[in-house]
Amino acid sequence: MKLRRLHLAFCLFAGLAIVLSPAAIYGQGAPAAQPPRVSGLSVSEVSVAPKVFRPASGEKVDIHFRCSEPARVNVRIFDPQMRLIRELLADNPGGQGLVKWDGRDERGVVAPDEAYFFTIDAVGYKGNAGFYDPTVTSGGELFKPENLRYDANARIVRFDLPKDARVNVRVGVASGGPLLRNILCAAPESAGEVAAPWDGLDESGKIDIAGGQGFKLAAEAVTLPDNSIFVVGNAEGGDYLDYLLKGLAERERPKKMERPSFQSSVESRNEQFMQQYGLRPVQMVPEPRFRMEFPGAVRTTAEGVPVVRGKVQARVSLDDRIKPLMTEMRYEILLFVDNRFVTEMEEGRSPFNLQWDSTSMPNGEHIVTVNIATITGQLGAGSVKVVVENQ
Repeated sequence: MKLRRLHLAFCLFAGLAIVLSPAAIYGQGAPAAQPPRVSGLSVSEVSVAPKVFRPASGEKVDIHFRCSEPARVNVRIFDPQMRLIRELLADNPGGQGLVKWDGRDERGVVAPDEAYFFTIDAVGYKGNAGFYDPTVTSGGELFKPENLRYDANARIVRFDLPKDARVNVRVGVASGGPLLRNILCAAPESAGEVAAPWDGLDESGKIDIAGGQGFKLAAEAVTLPDNSIFVVGNAEGGDYLDYLLKGLAERERPKKMERPSFQSSVESRNEQFMQQYGLRPVQMVPEPRFRMEFPGAVRTTAEGVPVVRGKVQARVSLDDRIKPLMTEMRYEILLFVDNRFVTEMEEGRSPFNLQWDSTSMPNGEHIVTVNIATITGQLGAGSVKVVVENQ
């Protein structure tokens, strides 16, 4: 089956949803309805306060819990890739317990803005063990955000979330056209009304989408695990992709242990949704960003627009940051001109040259759009204005 069938242009803007699965986001099966039973010791009444905090400003988050008997407690903090970033140890005499997290990893570095989750493992003095793992019992429920709309005056996309979730908001051309921009890409958002800035332009920042006609907004979301913790206010520390790549370069951090999952109504609904639309899970990796060039352009205009003629070569190169994460990933590259599909390459690589015969187009200005669609559902977009000048 061609990758293009997974692409936004041929499914999302036809009214279907490309979704993030619980297996993809948390690295294991769909969430369970009931936690596994343990003998003797239980961990319950888990909560966090505040849910959203600013560790770069010195704030801390309180992790509350209750142990049914005296125990040694290990609270492990994980990032969205299920990689361990911090362990917090405490002795609990039985009853209410409290552990504070300052938002820093094991190196003392403030975690980047993202949503994190934690597990609690408790071992009693008699050897009894219990645990709390929200990825086993919550998260992964697929839904569409409510009341999606664009406030053109304020240049803000607004929508409502009934639960904390990871959200995609995209804009593209209806009726088989391309994706033009990811407004939010797997972004963690807290429940309530969400306002996402959008200047009305495409990914390049040069083409006015909102000022034209035929564009369409689409959104989908997947719930986060219970008691997820949102780190905000650390813009100076770099984004999560920088943090991830630096961490992988230094050393491979341990991943969360897998625990038994149990069949649930949530799992059943997710499987039916996937089967109905023929979609595959979207893995939790960053947006595939890239740059586009026209090495065969005869010249550029005073505004820097490439002037092309005859058979045109569009060179597509993955962003240097994202390339290491996509080296082993299968993806497809699609080319559109004036929002109409022209050609595709099913086995994408970087750099790659796409061919386009400009003699099929009238002379003058046109918009060339490239989309990248991975087999697991990530989508990237970029557009460039060109001037066709054939004899």
